[in-house]
Amino acid sequence: MLRPLTDFIGINKEVTVAVTDGATIYDLIKKLVELYGEKLREIVLDPITGRLRVVVLVDGKYGELKTKLIDDSKVVLMIPYAGG
Repeated sequence: MLRPLTDFIGINKEVTVAVTDGATIYDLIKKLVELYGEKLREIVLDPITGRLRVVVLVDGKYGELKTKLIDDSKVVLMIPYAGG
C-alpha cells in the first residue's frame, strides 16, 4: 500500500491517500474522485479527451497520467491560471 502526499495548489488542500502498489497518477485521481466527488474529476480531467487539465508534479518533476508512484511520493496538482 502506497501513501502519496497530494497537495492541491489553488485549492489549499493537502491530503495523504492510500493507493495500491504500482499505482499511477490516474489511479490516484480515481481514488481522489471517490473521496471528493465527480466535481474533482471535472477540474482535473478533460471530459472529452480524458487528458489532464492540471499541471502534475511528482517529487518535483512533471508527471503524466501513467507516471508510477512510490511510497511517500509528493504529488502536486496545480490548476493553471491565466491573466496578466
